[in-house]
Amino acid sequence: QAQQLPPSSPLPSVPTSQLVAPPELAEVLGRTVESLVSQMGTLTRALERLEERLARTEAATREVAELAASRRWERAAAANTAAVTGARQGGAGGGDSEAGR
Repeated sequence: QAQQLPPSSPLPSVPTSQLVAPPELAEVLGRTVESLVSQMGTLTRALERLEERLARTEAATREVAELAASRRWERAAAANTAAVTGARQGGAGGGDSEAGR
């Protein structure tokens, strides 16, 4: 079992000389932080490029969707025009052809 200090006893004091990191540790820690900052910069640039590519893809997708909708509308309009024209011609032409029989 772990030893516990009695609740009334003060915490043991640590000399400040033991709290200061040795120069080697500070150097290693400094290099580690610099490496992390560099990696974060690389990651940030990669995310920026990814965001740019995503924006271009979204724009292209929007353009394709608009083009497809436009073509569907044009086909529907052409079909409606053909149906109206055919009905007009069929009604008039059908009456003429029956009258001629």
